Amino acid sequence: MSSILCTIKTSLKTIKVPKGSNLRTVLLENNIPLYNGKSQTFNCGGIGTCGTCACQVKALNNNIVVEIKDEKPKTMQRGSAEELRLKLPPHFNKNDKIRLACKCIVNEDVIVEKFEGFCGHQYDKLKW
Repeated sequence: MSSILCTIKTSLKTIKVPKGSNLRTVLLENNIPLYNGKSQTFNCGGIGTCGTCACQVKALNNNIVVEIKDEKPKTMQRGSAEELRLKLPPHFNKNDKIRLACKCIVNEDVIVEKFEGFCGHQYDKLKW
């Protein structure tokens, strides 16, 4: 793990993590409630098949949300398995900033938001 630290901001707290950290792991280690309702019990445990750890991840630059137009930084890139899962119900690939926290590696400062719904898919209802 890197000695370079990245910032993860949520509405609940701000944490510093080593670059290369898994987003799901650090959110859970810092008692940030990643899962909604019964998905706390019924989830895949971080292998990327259930979609319940979905959250919105945006790059931060000097505490300003950065909209990347041409090339997405590594934190924002989805792998092929993650891309496939997010095309399925209930996500249907409706939001290109949604990531599965279990598949998201933090390589830069980010702001993370969680939405309501079993899989965090109600994009009009912010949970945190």
